[in-house]
Amino acid sequence: MGLEKGRNFTPYLPGAFLETLFVLSLFLFLLAPAKKVEAISYIPDGTIISTNTIWDQTGSPFVIEGRVTIPNNVALVVKEGVVIKFAPYSLFTVNGQLKILGLPQNKVYLTSLLDDTIAGDTNGDGNLSTSSYFEGWGIDFRYGALPHLITNADVKYLRSGLWFDTTSADLDGVNVSDSDQTIGGYKSSITLQNSTLSTFDDGIYADGGSFEISDTLFEHIFDWSGDAMAFYNR
Repeated sequence: MGLEKGRNFTPYLPGAFLETLFVLSLFLFLLAPAKKVEAISYIPDGTIISTNTIWDQTGSPFVIEGRVTIPNNVALVVKEGVVIKFAPYSLFTVNGQLKILGLPQNKVYLTSLLDDTIAGDTNGDGNLSTSSYFEGWGIDFRYGALPHLITNADVKYLRSGLWFDTTSADLDGVNVSDSDQTIGGYKSSITLQNSTLSTFDDGIYADGGSFEISDTLFEHIFDWSGDAMAFYNR
């Protein structure tokens, strides 16, 4: 019998067919590749890294949420490709040893938590926040017996800079940009080579100790009162 013109036709689907269709759809859903969820390793305020530790890409990005300390006789090694993001006003204090071991083709990145250009929107607020050095994060290297080592690392949005107090460090291929202060030292022995300091207020600051600088570019001092380099012995 033909269908009358203008009348809707609703096909009859038996229950067994609908059940089979549901099972097939569920099977195909389970076979579909799962969406990859980016791992984020949160380091809470007050954390003390009490044993020798390695950070690699499996835990990256690492988010420093406040004051974090590496005590004396403890070493933290950061491997190539790792991203470390710092919440506003956070401080990493290194009384032991810090080794940041980036490669020329696979750098380590240290930046603000609000920086979405590196490792995406880690704080999950879309475009509601932007990065600047006023966020106030920094790293203090203090009294370490062994030399600290930073190679092939990009560092952005520092407020208090990379500060070395009565210790020693070798920096090679370190690029610091968009920061208030970049690298400073008090009675410390620092070597800096193959690096770039750009878009900053104060570049190198040293009180006592020594700085050996080679093949390093200074550019774009953005404050009329800023200094590319300042050395004292007080």
